[in-house]
Amino acid sequence: MILAAFSPVAVTAGTTGTIVGRIIDQNSGAAVAGANVSVASPSQSESSTTDANGSFRFLSLAPDTYAVTVERTGYETLSLGGVTVQADQTQTLNRALVPRLQRIGGTTARRATDLVKPGTTSDVYSVNGALQDATQALGGPGGLSNAYSAIQAIPGASVQQGQQGWYQQLSIRGGDIDQVGYELDGIPVNRVYDNAPQTMLSTLGQQELQVYTGGTPSTSDGQGLSGYVNQVIKTGTFPGFSTLGAGLGTPAFFHRLSFETGGATKNRNFSYYVGVAGANQDYRYSDANNGASDPQLFYPIAFPFGDSFNRFNIWDGSPIPGTTTPATVGNGLYFAGPNTYAIATTAQRDNVVNLHWGLPHGKDGLKDDVQALYLTSELFTNYYSSVNDQGGPVWVGAALDVGNNGVAPGTSGPYQAFWHDGFVYNGALFAPPNAALVTPYFFMSSPSGRAFGANAPNSLRDSNDNGVSVLKLQYQRNINPRSFLRLFGYSVYSRWFITGDANQNFTCCFGAELNDYEIPSHTYGASLNYSNQITDKHLLTFGATESQTKLQRRYFYQFPGNQGMGTAFTNLIDPANAAQTGHCYDPGTGAYTSCFNGPRGTFGAPTMPITAAAFAGGANPQWLVTENGPLGRVNNVSPVFSAVALNDTWTPTDKLTLTLGLRVENYTNRLDGTTASPTGRSAANRAFWVKAYDNEFCYKPGVFGAVNVGGATPDANGVFATPANCAAIGPGYLPANFVNVSGGTLSNTTWQPRVAFTYAVNPDTVLRGSYGVYSRPVNTSWLQYNNLNDRDYLRYAASNFLGYGFNTPVHGLRPDTSYNYDLSLEQHLRGTDVSYKLTPFYRSTRDQLQAFPIGVGGIVSGFNVGHQTSYGVELALRKGDFSRDGFAGQLAYTYTHSRIKYTKFPSGTNVIDSINLYVKEYNAYTSFCASNPGDARCGTTTSGVVAAPCYNAAGAPVACGTAGAVVNPYFNQPVQPLFPVDAEYTTYDQIPQPFVGSNGYETPHVLALVLQWKHQKLAITPSLTYSSGASYGSPLSYPGYIPNGNCADPAHPYSCTGSGATNGFSNVSGLDFLFIPNAFTGRFDNLGAFKEPSRLTLNLQTSYDLSSRTRLTLTLTGLVDKCFQRGYAWDDPNICVYSELPSGGAGLGPSGNFVPIAQTPIQLRYPYGMFSDNLNTGFIGTKIPFQAALDLRIRI
Repeated sequence: MILAAFSPVAVTAGTTGTIVGRIIDQNSGAAVAGANVSVASPSQSESSTTDANGSFRFLSLAPDTYAVTVERTGYETLSLGGVTVQADQTQTLNRALVPRLQRIGGTTARRATDLVKPGTTSDVYSVNGALQDATQALGGPGGLSNAYSAIQAIPGASVQQGQQGWYQQLSIRGGDIDQVGYELDGIPVNRVYDNAPQTMLSTLGQQELQVYTGGTPSTSDGQGLSGYVNQVIKTGTFPGFSTLGAGLGTPAFFHRLSFETGGATKNRNFSYYVGVAGANQDYRYSDANNGASDPQLFYPIAFPFGDSFNRFNIWDGSPIPGTTTPATVGNGLYFAGPNTYAIATTAQRDNVVNLHWGLPHGKDGLKDDVQALYLTSELFTNYYSSVNDQGGPVWVGAALDVGNNGVAPGTSGPYQAFWHDGFVYNGALFAPPNAALVTPYFFMSSPSGRAFGANAPNSLRDSNDNGVSVLKLQYQRNINPRSFLRLFGYSVYSRWFITGDANQNFTCCFGAELNDYEIPSHTYGASLNYSNQITDKHLLTFGATESQTKLQRRYFYQFPGNQGMGTAFTNLIDPANAAQTGHCYDPGTGAYTSCFNGPRGTFGAPTMPITAAAFAGGANPQWLVTENGPLGRVNNVSPVFSAVALNDTWTPTDKLTLTLGLRVENYTNRLDGTTASPTGRSAANRAFWVKAYDNEFCYKPGVFGAVNVGGATPDANGVFATPANCAAIGPGYLPANFVNVSGGTLSNTTWQPRVAFTYAVNPDTVLRGSYGVYSRPVNTSWLQYNNLNDRDYLRYAASNFLGYGFNTPVHGLRPDTSYNYDLSLEQHLRGTDVSYKLTPFYRSTRDQLQAFPIGVGGIVSGFNVGHQTSYGVELALRKGDFSRDGFAGQLAYTYTHSRIKYTKFPSGTNVIDSINLYVKEYNAYTSFCASNPGDARCGTTTSGVVAAPCYNAAGAPVACGTAGAVVNPYFNQPVQPLFPVDAEYTTYDQIPQPFVGSNGYETPHVLALVLQWKHQKLAITPSLTYSSGASYGSPLSYPGYIPNGNCADPAHPYSCTGSGATNGFSNVSGLDFLFIPNAFTGRFDNLGAFKEPSRLTLNLQTSYDLSSRTRLTLTLTGLVDKCFQRGYAWDDPNICVYSELPSGGAGLGPSGNFVPIAQTPIQLRYPYGMFSDNLNTGFIGTKIPFQAALDLRIRI
């Protein structure tokens, strides 16, 4: 009888694994001393001899599949094949040798199964080269050069189908995409700014891919709340190898070229691996024509009729400006082509060099190891965003004529893109202006040596540049056969550069990319690991790590001075006390006036005549510079993260293995100074604007944004935002109280105990379980806020957050912490090559951090918002070996249920309280609330008047028969229920806000299946993925007009909105419309009210060995890509993921009740449409058409 126990546990920092074990006599159970144990793989070969207790150990093996051989005189030779060594794992092989007297000349052999691993306390899945190749089609065209395809074949992981590029959406066990940890050859590579991966997950140089879904060891540094992904880099082998790969694809362009070489000296005292690769690729969506025939795959070009506040006055057939022709879609209402701002092309470049030197000890047969690793990976991404992409110069010119200029289409002729250059002021802030110091500023990243405002190519596209460079130096001292010490240092440089070359031409309206967004990040760190097999039952591992990051985010949301010489940059203020009072003065009357909206000088006219005889408060003001042009946000938080961890793998019996671990992490963030702006460096100027803001703005707890009351009557001290003036906006509004604290540090320490076990019921059945606490640092981008412009600093750091209880630029957020449990049944079906693993899991996350939209273009902040619970079950089923002849297959299925209960912000309100304010405001217009104003469901109308069936043009209640009366369409509608504040809700990536944050990420059912039949030279590998779809819906998705909003034309509800509607602004959102029940459901849609389509994708991969050194592989993706609709009014067979309209992030939602539904263009008829994540990842929610790729691989 053969006893077997496999027990992987944490030992090092993600690069090597360990095999230890004990050899006994099968008959007597006595230890077998002096047995020779050898392990061999292409990556490494080692040998050891059992001691007096029969024990042996290999503490540092490269990840690979090893053959283990045990030999001893008087016993049969024991061979065990297929022993997979995983990074961060130790396998314990306890074996019984058969005396040769019983079976002369025999060899006992058995092949290890992948899914049944007695002693493996982590829930970890490993992908080797054969499985990576077999799963390559799962990711579609966007997964041909990266590891996301293989991750789709892992249970517990959910990868959205049909993605492209960097940071593809991956959820593990109900966690959000930023709750996943990443590690690259032992180096943690989550960016501190946003917890995004600083890796493209390229398959070049990948020796092993690991996905931890549970039981992550305490000594692993790539931590994540829900799981983590670890890539181990190839090392050189003996004998060596060289491989040349080339690929091409159609109908969308695809070219790939790679070269890998590796080798080692025979004694393995030196090894090398070098890899280089490049891939250029185009993408199509929906069909081969990019969905050209589907109007729901749209993006707007411009607001109609030149009124940026009035989005609705064209769809009822009003004449096109300058004509008598009624406006219709394509004739006055212009949309860009389908899938605008989706990824058009990618170009990926990868380089890897991994060197190892062995340093023999001389006497004890051991040798130390020195590693030098250098890796670069860069992905250049271009979007369908150029003038040509958006319909061409004639179409765009007509759109901008009607939309921006309010003239007949064609008036200005075909559009020609040009560089929107601007001006900046190079003089001092808070000093008299000098017009000579206003200088031109050329658009960022534009060509040099050109004329100011020169033409740009109409083919110019917006772009992203995501890149990473890693350098690692490591020394491992093998102290003795039972222990080693490993120390390595590393640097990680990454960048995320967004350049809105094309977007700049639509700055006024609907460009989806940012003008300029830069995140250069430099991280330097060191890691120490010590491992010691102190007894045959205890393997102790100690780890310590520290990293420091220098990062600066620069984000230009509007180009510096792009308003030309009309850019405002001076105020009339008294330099003696303006920093203390925040007062501005009218040059004509001498009265206090708004510093934000009152008279101001510009680049072209820095000063105005001062005619007032005297000034309020006896001031002696003069024109001083208060802005200098740059308009952008910056973040200079510098984190220092450190951790210590201790892990004990205890094997009390051959059947039971326990892993006991503790990890203690400290997250310290060094804050930047905000006393003065990074460009102006004037503390007095910033103090002036802070005081001016508090003088003029009001906010309401639980409400996003703030309201300027600078047009009201100030008190005797020149304060506009008095309690009375704030209350006049609506109930609950308070004067702003922003305080400009600066500098300092934020520090949090988390204690994370871990316990895991396995119990071998018999050699074919194993029980495994784990419990652990896991934490995640707060994104540094959410901890402190700063701006290049002192005026906009307040709108950024104050207006966005006062309603949630944050009245300083520093937010003392807490790391969120997850308490994770799982239990596995692993079983090998005796007599077959089939095994399975069934794992129920449960996660409970406290202080959940969640993204919160704070501006157009996908810019978000985040808060601690609640308590999330996720539970479900994973099933892995595996047959055979993908590297051998015969049938092989792998099935991965995951069921996930995930809900969040929102807790309170510092303001005393929570997410649902904020949403309910919109519902209450709508209810205020119903007859119920007119009669029951004290009901908890009732708020107030925008002007505070009681609800009435009709209003006059001034917003006062009148009889409906009165001439010019405006009908209140909500008066006779039922009052809408509020959403329960303490209920549980489906999990969303972003908290819903007007027209954004409408879709969740919990996907209940996910399945991936890969089958293979291999016979000698031929392998046929079909694969499929299935997703039941996540949920979506938002109560802030459908707008309605404000009937008491000073409507100029009662026959046209659009006249109730726009810049002239003095009562036409919501007290909740500040927008010029209400949110009302969805006309297609009759209610405010709950979070998760709708189910996404389920999706089935079929692929086929066929490979044929032309010779022993040459393999040809044909990959056919999207043979079937079917999205099964749910029967909603907005269903579209091309759309697989719905959310807010693609234009929602730019402020354009559906037409609501401004125009009868039948007259509304289909693009803006419904509250939901194609999901478009064009800023962060480029993923859009459409089908992906068929693509073929042919690869040739030659072993040289």
